[in-house]
Amino acid sequence: MSENQDAIILWTKLQTQWNVGMGGLVGLKYEAIPLLAEIYCIDLSVALMEKIRLMESLTLKNSKEKNEK
Repeated sequence: MSENQDAIILWTKLQTQWNVGMGGLVGLKYEAIPLLAEIYCIDLSVALMEKIRLMESLTLKNSKEKNEK
């Protein structure tokens, strides 16, 4: 199993859990993270949360760049 497998699985499940404002994506609905982790039997550790936050940050950056074009 890949060391990032849980992060990738959880990340894909979180794609319906974005807060969206007038300018586009704002951030993930953090309250959904523990629930989805539990449903998919994923141990929500600090390291896993940091991976999710990194992917969120990169997605927000890319979204902002797209909106500015």
